[in-house]
Amino acid sequence: MMRNTVFSLHLKMKKLNIKLFCLSILFCSISLKVTLGQTQKPLPCLQKKFNVIAHIVLDDKGERNVELSDIQAGIDEMNSYFSEICISFKICEYRNIENYQYDDMVFRTDGPEMNVIYHEEFRINMYFVTSLPGISGGAGLATLCGIAKQTNNNIWIVKSDNMGGTMAHEMGHFFGLQHTFLTIGGDELVDGSNCAVSGDSLCDTPADPYERTNGSFLVNKLCEFTNLLKLKDANGEFYDPDTRNIMSYYPCPCRFSYQQYEKMVETYRRYTKMW
Repeated sequence: MMRNTVFSLHLKMKKLNIKLFCLSILFCSISLKVTLGQTQKPLPCLQKKFNVIAHIVLDDKGERNVELSDIQAGIDEMNSYFSEICISFKICEYRNIENYQYDDMVFRTDGPEMNVIYHEEFRINMYFVTSLPGISGGAGLATLCGIAKQTNNNIWIVKSDNMGGTMAHEMGHFFGLQHTFLTIGGDELVDGSNCAVSGDSLCDTPADPYERTNGSFLVNKLCEFTNLLKLKDANGEFYDPDTRNIMSYYPCPCRFSYQQYEKMVETYRRYTKMW
């Protein structure tokens, strides 16, 4: 994993994702309202709209291979997740990129070139490509904490008809969020005693053993964590991650946590003059 770029949801999740998302969205809505209404103070309301340029890379036949309506639907879904902190995103311009070699975007070589040629400052630059070779199952890429930069801050999304969850996940990275299963600071304990220095460094996202599952989807039809591998932490406690968290890799993302919202607000407020 590169220092300034983080990987997103797996392409393999998409068909299952649609079904599980429908089953869990009501639970997500109710859960978030309970959390915000009963146990937490109201979240800040930023009243901020960000302009997005949608750069669509054409294939070798000059075709987009993605409907503009699908891109807009993804933006609309992403907006529903960010509405809790009064942030929204609007596509201000669609641009076609005719160099079809970028349609299969190799990040280490194509990414810097695309940034130099196509990047616009004071906009969120979102590129739509057919694939991300070299990134196993990757459905998207984003510059970590891209909101803090005016250049080299981009988002790449793999073209599909179900992009909202991927967009939200990548935008979370753009606003400074890490994966719930991050282990750079060490494995997070189930009891949360080291939550501030391990995992994603947030204490309301439960310890997540995803990286220890070899990509297996350990959820049932209700998106409940089944832990068929009987995974335990260093203290011998069984894991119980939030399988609906947008920054996880589970196939039914539909919410950010309270502290994730706080983190995104904090990150943005450090760099308001840039936007």
